[in-house]
Amino acid sequence: MFKFRLEGVLNYRRQIEENLERELADINKLLDIENKRLISYKEERDRYQEEFRRRQVEGIGVDEIKLYFDFLDGLDKMIQDQDKIVSAVCKRADLKREELITAMKNRKILETIRERKCGEYQKKEIKSEQGLLDEIANSLRARSNFKS
Repeated sequence: MFKFRLEGVLNYRRQIEENLERELADINKLLDIENKRLISYKEERDRYQEEFRRRQVEGIGVDEIKLYFDFLDGLDKMIQDQDKIVSAVCKRADLKREELITAMKNRKILETIRERKCGEYQKKEIKSEQGLLDEIANSLRARSNFKS
């Protein structure tokens, strides 16, 4: 029976890969949440800009105009901050993805070695069995020749 000497290492590499997959999934969920938040801020800014335009047509005072400008500036600042957050999470996702790719390559290398070693073992076993069968066949031929 074939036994791979590095099976423990292979299992460890599989575990690392699974952990990285979970971490990447968590980061992707966070990225989705942060993107939705960014979209929400942009939609809110667009609504208030439209409301401001509408109110300007109706005629509003200077104090109210200043309030709208301050509020819209605050929303723009929130959007910029949120955009930075989204970029940072994207960068984390890219780094984690690269880690995962490396882990997958490391696992695949060991699996390839294991498959090659298993194939070598099977060839060796087949050769050994064939030798045994040849020996039995020769022995049977010798007996039949001896009896004749």
